[in-house]
Amino acid sequence: MSMVVEAAAQQRSQMSLIVPPEFERAVQERVQSGAYVSANEVFVAALTALQEAEADEVENDQLRGEIEIGIQSAENEALIPGDEVIAQLRARVRSGQYRSTDAVLRAALVALDDADAEDAANDALRRDIDVGLAELDRGEGIPGDVAFAQIRAEVRRMTGR
Repeated sequence: MSMVVEAAAQQRSQMSLIVPPEFERAVQERVQSGAYVSANEVFVAALTALQEAEADEVENDQLRGEIEIGIQSAENEALIPGDEVIAQLRARVRSGQYRSTDAVLRAALVALDDADAEDAANDALRRDIDVGLAELDRGEGIPGDVAFAQIRAEVRRMTGR
């Protein structure tokens, strides 16, 4: 069967579709039931649902990837049982330190961000130390007594002693 569907947009155009008879009956039934005003409205709703389903599928693929990362992590690390995590969250709230479990989780995420920043700073310090040790190995450093004298002088200058 062929149906003429008017595209619903600011500019309207006509499109001729060839649909199986069962689809045509389904469209007509929906219009006749009063659920839709026209065949066009049925097709717009169907295409909108299709777009939403495709967007959901993209999101689901991303979530599947995150779940796979979690599963791999669980296989490689000891996990805290969920009921223990919930008990710890509730204990923090009951202690009065936090007003909700969300507040506990937010504080934990901030602490993780701080720890990540500290780790990055420590990594940079380790690299600087390695560079300094390499310079010393090449004989490019200054004698220890001179270095300590400079440090003492700087401390005196900063403390006024």
